Amino acid sequence: MSGTTFTLRTGTATGTAVAGAVTYDAATRVATLNPTANLSAGTTHTASLTGGGTAIRDAANNALAMAANTRFTAGLTAGIVDAGTQPHPGHDLELHRRPVM
Repeated sequence: MSGTTFTLRTGTATGTAVAGAVTYDAATRVATLNPTANLSAGTTHTASLTGGGTAIRDAANNALAMAANTRFTAGLTAGIVDAGTQPHPGHDLELHRRPVM
């Protein structure tokens, strides 16, 4: 899991990249993308996990079969909002956003 296999963009999966750091906790199996700046209120973003030949891989070296994307709109008021989706059977993608300022 890295900044090339877990990305955040404004708008669609081909939109402008949002700068941030990606970390992975193997014990909890949670990847975190922490933007370097607050997300703009009312702006739609797409979080993507890379699938295929350059995909994220599990402990057995199996690649994520296909890309997984989820879209959300940053809130209009301060506060942490969680959004989740299950993009591919057996693979959870959960978003935790920082407060919007």
